[in-house]
Amino acid sequence: MKIKCIVIDDEPIARKVITEYISEMLFFELAGEGENVMMANELLQTKSVDIMFLDINLPKISGIQFLQDGIIDPPLTIITTAYPDHALKGYELDIVDYLVKPISLDRFIKAVNKAVKRLKQKSGESDVSKLEHVFVKTSSRIEKVNYADILYIEALDNYVCIHTLNKKIISYITLKSVMEQLPEDKFLKVHKSFIVNLSGITGIEEDQLYIKEAAIPISQSLKSEIVKKIVGNRLLKR
Repeated sequence: MKIKCIVIDDEPIARKVITEYISEMLFFELAGEGENVMMANELLQTKSVDIMFLDINLPKISGIQFLQDGIIDPPLTIITTAYPDHALKGYELDIVDYLVKPISLDRFIKAVNKAVKRLKQKSGESDVSKLEHVFVKTSSRIEKVNYADILYIEALDNYVCIHTLNKKIISYITLKSVMEQLPEDKFLKVHKSFIVNLSGITGIEEDQLYIKEAAIPISQSLKSEIVKKIVGNRLLKR
């Protein structure tokens, strides 16, 4: 089942950018687009919508007003605007993310990954909750990476290296941003430079843990918390 999106923006070029980004996402589908809140309301009444990309400065009624007073049960919303000064008001309305134009593909991917994470939390019984992957932008393409294939993620200055079962993937993104978008029940930050897949850990020894042949350092200040998270109540006792 695909994630259905609508794009509401009075600028045709801005709509074109977002709709093209949506078309590149394997599990996303454009359900409709419009240039004002009246068209947005019609789409929401007639279509199944998971995510709405909504501009703020729309004719007659602003995107913020529409969210605040015009929708009883809005879908997950990602604000798109040329003006960053409305960000605080947007977050008060529980938006997923706030994209400032011109919107880069990197920033778009971060926003939709956050939206997918929210969808999974919102409906544990839907097909969306069964999505077990994330999209990663490399220098040449967007790659789908299954959670199960990730061994660990290593920070390299402003980049990260995602070590998977079969290869390494380099992406221009921070480790902090990666952790915000991964499911907390599957991944754990164990050091300022490392995130690990909990299911891939094969052993713990002193100040490091092992994933296959790789030795990953454990933060001293968080060691007891990390070990507790990994081992839980599954440690055999005498």
